[in-house]
Amino acid sequence: MLGRVYPFIGAIQLNRLRPIALENMLVELRKRKYRGKPIGEATVQKYLTVVSAVLTDAKRNEIIQKNPARMIDLPLARHTTQYIHSPVEIQKLLDALAKEPRHYRMFYLLSMCTGCRRGELCALKWEDFKFSRGSLLLTISRSRSVVPGKGVVEGPTKNGRSREIVLSSDLRGFFLSYRQRKQLEARQSHRELQPLSLHGCPRAAHSPGYLHQTAAENL
Repeated sequence: MLGRVYPFIGAIQLNRLRPIALENMLVELRKRKYRGKPIGEATVQKYLTVVSAVLTDAKRNEIIQKNPARMIDLPLARHTTQYIHSPVEIQKLLDALAKEPRHYRMFYLLSMCTGCRRGELCALKWEDFKFSRGSLLLTISRSRSVVPGKGVVEGPTKNGRSREIVLSSDLRGFFLSYRQRKQLEARQSHRELQPLSLHGCPRAAHSPGYLHQTAAENL
């Protein structure tokens, strides 16, 4: 994170750093975009928190007398309430998915059962699914996104960390059936197993409202 703020305040000596310089830094950071969208206020304030930690250490070592980062009035970061589907809604969606192509069903079942982000699901590979002590583990280590002017770009997850998820027995069974079908199709076509492709879902299907619409159409 310090690499992001260095262009704005890196040339200023610590004892000459003033709140106005940090406020200007925040203004510029709010102009940054992540995957085509402006970064949130909470993310902007995280940068200031890192800078403040450095300045607090400088104050403790008597390099500066005050921490200018603590003199800034910050707007409240907006927090959104996450909508959780009811069991009835989930069942309606599952019923609707039964009529959809298998890769759509795989995409949405993984989304509902694991909480993975859309870009993380689109970046999955066969080797991300591994058996361990009778359980099927899913490793999330990368993400894909569409960047204006660059197309589809693959990189690390949003927080830069990998994680493992133990899949339920139902989801494990569906995944094994899906993979076996793909393997059979490859043998019948005399070709190798194609890479896992869950990013073929239409763009509309990736939007949050699509889940509600799909279920509603099947009531």
